[in-house]
Amino acid sequence: MSEGINAVALSGALGADPELRATAGGVAVLAFSLGVGGRRRGADGQWSDAVSWIGCTVFGRRAEALGRILHKGARVALTGRLRASSWERDGVRHKRVEVIAETLDILTRPQGGGRVPEPAPAAEPGIYSEDVPF
Repeated sequence: MSEGINAVALSGALGADPELRATAGGVAVLAFSLGVGGRRRGADGQWSDAVSWIGCTVFGRRAEALGRILHKGARVALTGRLRASSWERDGVRHKRVEVIAETLDILTRPQGGGRVPEPAPAAEPGIYSEDVPF
């Protein structure tokens, strides 16, 4: 298999409050849906606004910190990589492609107008020390 580039850059708004949970090993996982705007031409030939919803995940201490300050409607810009996964539930095969965020910039003020705390530093720029392999 040849080498390729797996890089994503998105900017949009959270569709709901993010969900913070932990892996079996205790690593924090923050999951949220990011609405990315665009325009689409309908069957009648007219252009209209359209939103694509992209599943995003953050791991480790940054997930914990961002889970305290991100909220529905918050605008963010992120970079990361795509990860595909599949599973079977009740005899039905499911597939999902999500963005594993490596950097995330908050573009709106947090609720309450306070200062945005800095997320915990990574071991290397753009790489989480607690990142779980896929």
